[in-house]
Amino acid sequence: VEHIPDFIYIKGIEGRYVVDNAAHRSLVGVRAPEDMLGKTVYDFYPRDVADKFTADDKAVLAGEKPLINRSEFVVDKRGRKIPVLTSKVPWRDKDGKLIGLVCIGRSIGEQAGPTT
Repeated sequence: VEHIPDFIYIKGIEGRYVVDNAAHRSLVGVRAPEDMLGKTVYDFYPRDVADKFTADDKAVLAGEKPLINRSEFVVDKRGRKIPVLTSKVPWRDKDGKLIGLVCIGRSIGEQAGPTT
């Protein structure tokens, strides 16, 4: 996972990062994994963007269908808009209890035009 170029991260039920890979840390400007733990999207994005990401998370956590391959933009630490396909699915423990989200963002470069 650490060497996959997609942005891979896992958030706990409260929206705090518990796992992420090097590509995701690079996107938001963090070097060390421990500097990401416990942070939320509000630590890395403007409020309006963080609110949108949080609303998506809450919808998936509330039992609505998983978010799969939605075309959108994310902004990297340099302010560049990057078109990605975003997927977010529920993360459950061994007993089936909902404990967070598993998320993947795949950069699609100039391959497709993002819809948002």
